[in-house]
Amino acid sequence: MDKIDKQKIIELLESYKTALNTGNTKMLEQLFCKDSLFMPSETMTAIGLQNVLSAHEAIFLKGNLKVDIYIEDIEIDHDFAFAVTNSVITVSNTGLVNTEDYRELFVFEKIYDEWKIARFMFNKLNAENSISEFDRN
Repeated sequence: MDKIDKQKIIELLESYKTALNTGNTKMLEQLFCKDSLFMPSETMTAIGLQNVLSAHEAIFLKGNLKVDIYIEDIEIDHDFAFAVTNSVITVSNTGLVNTEDYRELFVFEKIYDEWKIARFMFNKLNAENSISEFDRN
């Protein structure tokens, strides 16, 4: 069962990446729990699905995103799971391009046999702590 659940979580993370890369708020709505928390660095925690969606919309206003997510670990315990990931996010806006590395912690909840993002926290790594291409698998 864990192998199937792990694959479903990987697919959920891929869907999240696609939603970010396309700025698709409707898709995001399907990925998060109704009582989810979104805890980005350098801003307030968004509590509840509508606030989580609004926080993502604010991110989308900064420019076009290109997100690559690298999964380091997924652990599953009954109806809860977590994933430790890192990502490289490139934001392009009116000719300016900015690329930054992040590390993330996702907590998932299985609701009616479907995994959803229950909690998501991330923070930006500074240049000295960035993950090199050689460290990514």
